Amino acid sequence: MATYTFIPPSVEESPLAWEPEFLQRYRLPRGVSLYRDGSVFKQTRWVHEEHYTGKIDGRDYFKGGYIYKGVPQEIADILIASGFGDGLTEET
Repeated sequence: MATYTFIPPSVEESPLAWEPEFLQRYRLPRGVSLYRDGSVFKQTRWVHEEHYTGKIDGRDYFKGGYIYKGVPQEIADILIASGFGDGLTEET
């Protein structure tokens, strides 16, 4: 059975609190966290306690900005079905 490396998606956003205003045009990458809700993964800005209590990191939730190695085939299939297959790379 294959294992995968998974990098959660990221978005670019500008910090609105930056002063002066012209600095707000610059964008910084921010990782998007994912959590498992039944048989699909959903996006969230941050993984909250309700998403990870009693669950396993790298199986039931993924924190944005991290690289996960050794993701099993069954979890990879759910990530692909949920539309997050772009971040998967098969390990050799």
